[in-house]
Amino acid sequence: MTQDASGRATYRMLRLATLVVAVMLATSVLIQRVVAGCWQTSISASYWTAAHSVFVAALCAVGVALVVNRGNTYVEDVVLNYAGFFAFGVAMVPTPREALCGGPGLPAGFDPAPLVRNNVLAVLVAGVLAEVTQVVIDRRAGRGGPAWVRPVGWVVITGFIVWFFAAPASFLRHGHAVSAVTMFVGIIVVVLLNGFGARHSASGPTFGRLYDTIAATMALTLVATGVVAVTGHAGSHAVLWVETLLIAQFSAFWLVQTVELWDVRTRAQLV
Repeated sequence: MTQDASGRATYRMLRLATLVVAVMLATSVLIQRVVAGCWQTSISASYWTAAHSVFVAALCAVGVALVVNRGNTYVEDVVLNYAGFFAFGVAMVPTPREALCGGPGLPAGFDPAPLVRNNVLAVLVAGVLAEVTQVVIDRRAGRGGPAWVRPVGWVVITGFIVWFFAAPASFLRHGHAVSAVTMFVGIIVVVLLNGFGARHSASGPTFGRLYDTIAATMALTLVATGVVAVTGHAGSHAVLWVETLLIAQFSAFWLVQTVELWDVRTRAQLV
């Protein structure tokens, strides 16, 4: 196998593995549902159930996939990196605990605060190191884009870091939701960029329309999440179905992009 073929095979397996991780998470949640005989009010609540380890591992795996996957453009690549960073936030900071509807889970007296302090700090240190390394690599390779892109990301991350240190109680309660919303906003931006890029490349309008449709449905679903929270339905199963839709939509985007770019690493290589 040539070096180029080996690299392409690795790239393909990385993309397919991300979809397998989504299946793993869905399976774990379903097993918990069968054992408990009921649904928790959200997929995020899986943190507190027997699906805990798979939930955390799946979000971390998705975070890694978003970070290491090279975007078609400089802007897309930067946004993917920041979306991946916040996937770790979704994994490490739990949603506020709700009573188990049934089945096994973490002990009733379990306190996640020490874990959040340790794990999030580790993610912050690794994230800063990764960002510095990426900037150095891009500069040496002469790769760049709009000057405002990275600074905007730095402002967002800095706010996240300040919040973590200055208001740990607030961070513990709301860090999961903020991380999730920020991650999905980043993913929606990435999908929109792919729609624009596909329409102006050899991929053609069909892929462009697919990306636009996915981005629109993700945006509407994210708005629905806000409506659910504001109207006080966060304790109902509405959140569960909204999260399910978002995960399905992300998986659809990842699958469509995998099909479109199966034989190339970036859209610019299509002929």
